[in-house]
Amino acid sequence: MRYLESKEERGRTRKLWEEIFPEDSEAFLDYYYTEKTGTNEILADEAGGEIVSMVQWNPYPLWVNGRIWDSRYLVAVATLPEYRRQKRMARLLEAGMKKYASLGMPFCWLMPAKEEIYLPFGFRYVFQKWEGELPFGISAGDLSVVTLTDEDLTAAAFFLERELEDRFQVFPERTEEYLRTLQKEVASEGGGLAAVLNKEELAGVFSYWPGEEQTEIRELVADSRFLPDALRQGKEPSPDSEKRAGELAAAIRSYFRKTISAKAAEGTISVVNTGWLGKEKPAIMARILNLKAFVREIRSWGPKTILLKVQDDILEENNGVFRWELTSTDSRLIPAPDEEPELVLTIAELTEWLLGGKEREGYSEVFPFQGCFFTEIV
Repeated sequence: MRYLESKEERGRTRKLWEEIFPEDSEAFLDYYYTEKTGTNEILADEAGGEIVSMVQWNPYPLWVNGRIWDSRYLVAVATLPEYRRQKRMARLLEAGMKKYASLGMPFCWLMPAKEEIYLPFGFRYVFQKWEGELPFGISAGDLSVVTLTDEDLTAAAFFLERELEDRFQVFPERTEEYLRTLQKEVASEGGGLAAVLNKEELAGVFSYWPGEEQTEIRELVADSRFLPDALRQGKEPSPDSEKRAGELAAAIRSYFRKTISAKAAEGTISVVNTGWLGKEKPAIMARILNLKAFVREIRSWGPKTILLKVQDDILEENNGVFRWELTSTDSRLIPAPDEEPELVLTIAELTEWLLGGKEREGYSEVFPFQGCFFTEIV
């Protein structure tokens, strides 16, 4: 078990990826192994000179209450079938978590193929994506959609940061470089990035993948005036929000008619991770790594102390009884091994509560993070 040193050595993992995830296209993997493996870290297990198991740890700076946290997004968690049930994956996951916890990283996250794989390691769901269908609008009104160019990325990143900051406390930082990478990612499958304009004013940004049966809008972040269920993104809808939502739908379909085909514009367009009315589906799991670093951004109505016992079967530094001192601006954990705890929680329960926003009876004055937004694929 070791970290692969060079980009070339990391490229050796592509064979394993192709075998375990055959649904991913060659073009997508060309993008991934060009763009991602130069900056990520791959912890791999080998047998007979072959890579048989791996976890790829992709860096994502997170916007958290106005501060930037370092984080890792786990992708390509894979083991060859003949080497499974040998605890290879468990060793890789635990080794990686211990490393990043020791570096002070608050938490890591992933999109599970099977949630039961990650539950024993303390991962829990913290984000549910929304899946719906783009309606048909009669008129686009003053709205239009244009393809984002390189010159537009700075303005688009500023728009996204502003809109997401207004609605969520935790999300991957949207920068020009983030959008440039996303542009390459969706282009690998024939998709793109586009901007919604309200006359000349930027009113939305979305990424999409065209398909034979349906086109998928991967992420649509729009001015709340144009969202039919804006309450779900923390915004009050305007009196004519349904009309405006129809205008947005009409503008997007018109754009797809010009850039893809009439069939794509008139067919099914799925909308994911946007706040459109649709079915919620658990999407992203996370796991607190360095608990002391994590709680610094947790707040309360006013000064409050909780005697907390934490149980973590993997990361010893998180175990123990703590005097958890909270204020309206931050909090901290002070070891209190001789104190009698009033609250006993596993690290998984803490993750669900503080990051996933799950209510904890009797502790309503403690503010967990209100809203995570994770739409990344890799």
